Amino acid sequence: MTDANNPTAPSLDMDAVAAMQRRIWAYRQGQQVQLMMHIGKRLELWEALRGAGPVSAAQLADATDLSERWLLEWLRCMAAADIIASSDGEVFHLSDEAAAVMAPSSMLTYAGSAMERPRSPETVDHILESFRKGVGMSYDDHGAHEAAHVEAAFGNWIAHILVPQFVPKVEGLTAKLEAGARVADVGCGAGSALRLLAEAFPNGSYHGYDLSEHAIELARKRATQSGSDVSFFEAGSDAMEGEYDVVLTFDCLHDMTRPDRAVADIRSHIADDGVLLVKEIRSAATFEENRANPMLAMMYATSIQVCMSSALSEPDGLGLGTLGLHPDRLTELMLDGGFSTVETHAFDDPFNLYYEVRP
Repeated sequence: MTDANNPTAPSLDMDAVAAMQRRIWAYRQGQQVQLMMHIGKRLELWEALRGAGPVSAAQLADATDLSERWLLEWLRCMAAADIIASSDGEVFHLSDEAAAVMAPSSMLTYAGSAMERPRSPETVDHILESFRKGVGMSYDDHGAHEAAHVEAAFGNWIAHILVPQFVPKVEGLTAKLEAGARVADVGCGAGSALRLLAEAFPNGSYHGYDLSEHAIELARKRATQSGSDVSFFEAGSDAMEGEYDVVLTFDCLHDMTRPDRAVADIRSHIADDGVLLVKEIRSAATFEENRANPMLAMMYATSIQVCMSSALSEPDGLGLGTLGLHPDRLTELMLDGGFSTVETHAFDDPFNLYYEVRP
């Protein structure tokens, strides 16, 4: 279609224009639906709906002591998004399969992260400034909720893979842990991995290191709640002392400003017969290969908001970002840091690869 008032304007395929508009509005709709999912989490509506069978807004209001009218609008929104089933907009049903994804006691799911609250206006302003100055935000710059956000995103998968699958896969690791290994988690976050290991292998000693004040505060709180005998330190890898039999770095090397220094620190504090267990984002060396990932745009957006931002929060940061530590680069990082072998393990986790690294 040409513009009669501007004959030099390019001819446009209006069907393509309409398709682009639908695509843009679909992203906007996803943003709004995500907020509604977050509201459902905060109000514990997913738990209320799990196993409840078909319910009306009035019945859900009685069960939750919330406003029927507001619940009706929320239920219709979730039905329109095909998360909750409804044929008439009056009776609603959260299927067992949907509950397995949306409810906290679900199976393997990353949906907990998708239901976290949207970024604050202050965070968006900070990101704009990062584009101008090149320096990003640390995790603590996001506020205390970021530690809980990361825990929600990854805690479920750690619980289903670390002890049941990863530990048995690594030769000799179960026996080492049962005998009472000294274990460190560098970039421990809220401490989910260490608590799981301490529960499964109580003879060991467990130390968690993280630069985030909020993450360490949450880790200590969780350890107290669970009765886990784990020590947490608000510090980086350079604060490690003594020799460790097992070291973990889960979902954090690509977020670090200087992962090369962290790897070198770990190598200097790991026993010669020890093992470093790494969990990192599945990615490839080229953009073309990464296009096979249906969530690729989300992962780049996440990198700008969190991962690359954290990795550039100091002027000398390497800035790897969410997709920056593909297997070849990770292997290079480990060998340069003084390790000798890197073995890749792929479990039933669509977002991560797992690595067994030996001195």
